Amino acid sequence: MDRLNILFLLEGRNTPSSRVRILNYLPHLDRSKYDWQVRPIPNSIFSRPALFRAAAQADLVVIQKKLFRGWELPFLTGRLGMIYDFDDMVMLPGRDKFDPHQPVSQARQRRFDRTLARAKVVIAGSDYLRAQTGPAQDRTVVIPTTVDTQAQPVKTVRETKQGLVLGWIGTKGNLRYLQDLAPVFQTLAGRYPGLTLKIVCDGFIDLAGVQLVKTTWRLEDEPADLVSFDLGLMPLTDDPWSRGKCGYKLLQYMAAGLPAVASPVGVNREIVRDGLNGFLAADPADWLDRLDRLLASPNLRREMGRAGRLTVEERFDLRRRAVDFAQALDAAAGVSPP
Repeated sequence: MDRLNILFLLEGRNTPSSRVRILNYLPHLDRSKYDWQVRPIPNSIFSRPALFRAAAQADLVVIQKKLFRGWELPFLTGRLGMIYDFDDMVMLPGRDKFDPHQPVSQARQRRFDRTLARAKVVIAGSDYLRAQTGPAQDRTVVIPTTVDTQAQPVKTVRETKQGLVLGWIGTKGNLRYLQDLAPVFQTLAGRYPGLTLKIVCDGFIDLAGVQLVKTTWRLEDEPADLVSFDLGLMPLTDDPWSRGKCGYKLLQYMAAGLPAVASPVGVNREIVRDGLNGFLAADPADWLDRLDRLLASPNLRREMGRAGRLTVEERFDLRRRAVDFAQALDAAAGVSPP
């Protein structure tokens, strides 16, 4: 068979999901089997004819997260079929607009259902997300979000209790989860001299009584920023939006050999073996206890960091999962069984 011609449609080349769910895999695909082009999806409806023409010339179309209108989908299936990949609760309004007390958006749910009905293969970022696919579950494979462990240096644990750095990396829409833990950070700042909270982000907050380092996120600086932390933080609220998250920042911390503390929400429960390769913390009292134990013990930080790194190498490494990604492409094209 000739090489598969694949069109990847992404929200944008610089969005985290597009990068970790699609772009990072492309260097690991076999060029003798696949040929591809990548197109960010323009917002303008007037751009659709060009998008439709490109899809008509492709064997496969891979749509990452975007929910198109129902009338657009027949023009985006490619000659052999379409794959839909998602790593968020895309049928909900979004983290900034999501309100657990409001009804689910029926319009977004309809778009989601129509997209799944059209897709030959669906790729979900977690078992929780796969459970949302209804009748399409038998066509849905779970490929977790991954980290390139070869590109991530490992932290050398510092033999000290002073001047340590609590670290958080993410986008500004999630800073509210850090804000909720302000009393915990304030208490710890009083116990540990020189304690710093470092935020790597595209926006920032202020926390009274807590020494902050604010670093603007840049892709090329990410590996070094991670190893500048001594501990990694992933607080979340327990709601349908957060349960659909795929734990990327948690995996980043663990790949860097950092001990991490995370809320027991969604995929975090699957990644973290509590007390072994990380800690789960359900409420402020838990957060205070877990962080206190890690700050007080270099040995615990070292052991937990090693176990976390091993977890990522074994289950969430980019190169291992690139094989699964290629198999999903082949299944949609009918080259191999789904």
